[in-house]
Amino acid sequence: MKTSFEEQTSLNEVLCAENCVARWLWKGGSITGKGAVHWDIESVNTCPENYLLQPEGDIVVEAAGLYELSLAFFSKKRRPSVKVYLNEQLSVSAAPLAKGRCGHDEGDEPHAASLFKVSAVEFIVIPAKGVLNLNFTAEGLAAQGLVPAEGFMGLRKL
Repeated sequence: MKTSFEEQTSLNEVLCAENCVARWLWKGGSITGKGAVHWDIESVNTCPENYLLQPEGDIVVEAAGLYELSLAFFSKKRRPSVKVYLNEQLSVSAAPLAKGRCGHDEGDEPHAASLFKVSAVEFIVIPAKGVLNLNFTAEGLAAQGLVPAEGFMGLRKL
């Protein structure tokens, strides 16, 4: 009986390590100075002791290690780009391809409902107590206020 319990405990530790994930949603389109995204919702956080969402929108990652960062942002009528900063240093930059639109084929004329998108999956090394923030820009939009866009960012510890 003791061996089964130890095996189950070991298996649980492996599964928990694989599921150290968090995801933040940006639905309101609110950006602060220099285009910093202020996250609206923390949709999942299986390790709240590791991923800490700060009131100003920064994300503090307590444990050092290799992480998978995934993101996607969508904007109406404007080509978006995003930059992820780690401890105030540019870590990930993403912009759409030349067309970059969702909802139509390459040769089609875009229609009013089409969206521009940018998405990325990157692997980054984050030091202990690393601070992440994300800046969003889109062609012709002001650097702060409300923008017609939304998106998400997720982290998974590897």
